[in-house]
Amino acid sequence: MSDYQYYEFRTIDRRLDEKQLRELRRFSRRARITPTSFQIHYDWSDFRGDPKAMVEKYFDAFVYLASGGSRRLEFRFPKKLVDLKALKRYDTGGAVRLWTTRLHAILSFRHKFEQDEDAEGEGWLDSLVELRAALMAGDRRAAYLGWLMGVSLDDVSPESEEPPVPSGLDELTPALEGFVKFFRIDADLVAAAGSRSGAREEAAPTARELAAFIKAIPAAEKDALLLRAIKGDVPHLRAELLLSFEDSKPAPGKTARKKPEPRTAAELLAAADRRAGTRSARA
Repeated sequence: MSDYQYYEFRTIDRRLDEKQLRELRRFSRRARITPTSFQIHYDWSDFRGDPKAMVEKYFDAFVYLASGGSRRLEFRFPKKLVDLKALKRYDTGGAVRLWTTRLHAILSFRHKFEQDEDAEGEGWLDSLVELRAALMAGDRRAAYLGWLMGVSLDDVSPESEEPPVPSGLDELTPALEGFVKFFRIDADLVAAAGSRSGAREEAAPTARELAAFIKAIPAAEKDALLLRAIKGDVPHLRAELLLSFEDSKPAPGKTARKKPEPRTAAELLAAADRRAGTRSARA
């Protein structure tokens, strides 16, 4: 019986050079390779490349899907542009894994189902790739959903407490809904987790706030930033500046509202079962 396997890799905000394209061609003669992507599927054979090494060296996003049931999504980030300590709290050791290289951090999501004869990989990365930018901007909803997937896979011990619950978990973006669909995360488990998630506030900085931030940047640092812009070294310049802007803001004052106690994996699973039971009773 044939075993369908689909691999797609993509760069973000940059292009592969000729040397890198030649190196990638060694992995497959029939792959569709462009300066920003590598795409191939197999029905009978296996891929000669090492996806982990390819993400570490060349690509910023990767999706894998197989009729054998495996699904995988990975994002690579500039290490200095993500909060590694915060992301590590969602690492389950299986469904969610975080590791670093000299310059990058890689966040991997993985699941293994039963046979999936209707597997079709094309189009999935298009619907999921914007999660990378969201994670870089501090939106950790995808990381939390990955942790929930780990709960359902028994990666997480029943007594383990949940990591920080991101706001907006009860109002998912299309990309996050795609993430739930791609990994088939239980909808009742997502709803149970989202019951304690507050509304997401995404107010963009005002022109006045940005002007004050720019004015405060030392002259030598501004010169270095302008030089980078002129030389074209700008793929992550905006992200770097916005991260610096957020770091420059004063810490919010203490609020009287007390955060709820974190729930255990067992409590979340029980809440999901109650939701499923209530829905069945109403049907």
